[in-house]
Amino acid sequence: LQKELERQPLAEEIAARLDVPLQAVRQALVNSQDVHSLDEELGSSEDGEYCLMDILADRETEQPLDIVERLAERTEIQQSLNDLKPREVEILRRYYGLDGVPEGSLAEIGREMDLSRERVRQIKDIALSRLRLRFETQDYTWDQGEEIELVAS
Repeated sequence: LQKELERQPLAEEIAARLDVPLQAVRQALVNSQDVHSLDEELGSSEDGEYCLMDILADRETEQPLDIVERLAERTEIQQSLNDLKPREVEILRRYYGLDGVPEGSLAEIGREMDLSRERVRQIKDIALSRLRLRFETQDYTWDQGEEIELVAS
């Protein structure tokens, strides 16, 4: 419209062209004038200075870098599991709750797979040893805690 009129259009002209209420156009024009930088300092607190980004940031949403790291770890774990026997993979999936499978105890897994608790533990330990060996040969360090973690060295 600005090119057509060769000047800044009036609110009435915009409303007529868009077939919207004049009040809506005026409100949109007022709102568009209040542009602020997300880095604009708003004040300070005990924790230091804060800006608009601090207030607007969605703390509940997972950060992109965290998503990429999680996906890379999942891919690495999946590739590693492909080197194991199917029964070893199934036991690790059930024990650690991988791929959305709920975590299970050795006894629960044993009952479901018709194995003794001790045999499930042995198979799990063998599988973890095989994974540990794979990571050591690929220049990874092995952190064994509550979950399987891969930490590049």
